Amino acid sequence: MKQNTVIISDFSSNNLNGFYLNTEDSVNNTSLWDLFYTSFYFKSDKTKIDNDAVMVELKLISDNILEVNLISNNSIVNSLKLSGKIENGYFSVDKKVFLVPVPFFFFYKENKILLANNSAGDLVLIKDYRDYGWFIIIFGDSGGISNYKFKKINQKLNE
Repeated sequence: MKQNTVIISDFSSNNLNGFYLNTEDSVNNTSLWDLFYTSFYFKSDKTKIDNDAVMVELKLISDNILEVNLISNNSIVNSLKLSGKIENGYFSVDKKVFLVPVPFFFFYKENKILLANNSAGDLVLIKDYRDYGWFIIIFGDSGGISNYKFKKINQKLNE
C-alpha cells in the first residue's frame, strides 16, 4: 500500500483539515462518507441526508485522532473519531479487522485507509481491503487497493 504511485504534497494537518465534497467518485461509485463509515463499521450508513447539500469535514484533533463529520444543510448529522498516526506523508487510519474463527468456518475482513492531499489541496484517499472466507473445503477471497480523490471546498459550517 505504501508503494502507491499517487502523487501527494508534504503532509500537513492544516492541509488535511477542512471541508470536502461528499460526491460519489464517478469511477468507483462511492462517496467520501461511505468510505470512512464502511471502513469503520463494515456496513453501509443508513443516515438519511439531502444529497444536494452534503460535505465531509475532516479535523485532525491530535497526531493520533481524526474527527470525520458528515454535514448536511450546515448541520452535523453523523460523526466518527478514527485513531491512527502520521507516517510517510500520510495520515494512516488504524486497520479495522473482523475475525470469526470457528471449526470448519473462518471469516476475515480487514480495511485500511491512508489520507493525504495532492498539490491542488484535494483529498487523496487510498483504501486497502481484504475479505477471506473458508467453509469446510470451499475458500474465497477478494480485496485490493483503490485510489480516490475528493475536492476540497472553502465553506465553513454556520454555527
